[in-house]
Amino acid sequence: MKSINYLLVLFLFAFAACNNTSTEQNIESNEHKAEVTTEHEAHAESDDPCAHAKEHADGHWSYEGETGPEYWSCLSGEYKSCTGNHQSPIDIDEALEEKDLGELALDYAVTDGLSFINNGHTVQVNFKGDNNKLTLNGIEYKLKQFHFHAPSEHTFKGEAAAGELHMVHVSDDGDISVIGIMLEEGEENAMLATILGSMPTEVDGKNEIAASLNPMELLPEDQSCYTYSGSLTTPPCSEGVNWFVMKNKVTVSAEQLAALEGAVPENNARPVQPLNDRKVSTIE
Repeated sequence: MKSINYLLVLFLFAFAACNNTSTEQNIESNEHKAEVTTEHEAHAESDDPCAHAKEHADGHWSYEGETGPEYWSCLSGEYKSCTGNHQSPIDIDEALEEKDLGELALDYAVTDGLSFINNGHTVQVNFKGDNNKLTLNGIEYKLKQFHFHAPSEHTFKGEAAAGELHMVHVSDDGDISVIGIMLEEGEENAMLATILGSMPTEVDGKNEIAASLNPMELLPEDQSCYTYSGSLTTPPCSEGVNWFVMKNKVTVSAEQLAALEGAVPENNARPVQPLNDRKVSTIE
């Protein structure tokens, strides 16, 4: 009888030891699976360029960090074009395909009254009325607004100008043509003096002035330009925009340049985008 009890005790002890080993193995296996899963998730996250930007997926964009140009397409479904193949700005080289497109057909007149808004990305100057227009291939594009970037967004052989002014024209069908004007430090710009002095420096700041302005005076005397098909340089980065980038710069004084830089976010310039299969032409 004692032998039977002794054997029973040994059996129970062996069973318990085996069960403990199995439990420990299951725990170790589960821990290993958890580690593998965590590592896999971390690896998948590292492969997703939008992983961190998705935390800001409310449409808000900026020029730096996780809401900067590299992540614009991640911030909203409406910004998918920001990764397109025909984006702006671009770097412009002088070795370009020449194309005689004739002179730019600009019909500008004196405009009374301007409204300003600081939208947090730039200072935008809106025109009242539709009496200023650009005609391209028989289609009229009405001048709606102009705004500033500092430094310039377009570059020439890798060199940026101190600033860039964009004159935005829109057709009745919603198509867009933009004239880009490079700004460099030099003599004071009489036309921009009133404008720069009236710009709101606080985000969402607005202002209106009754001053008269002829948009033609914003352009350089020689209106030779480069032209190509690109996009808006800010979200939603819509493509199909007709770009006319002036070859010649206009000057602003050091004080005017400082006023401009003080009214816009620091470095509100999108990096240049690949030219890809596009051709840049000239209008002399």
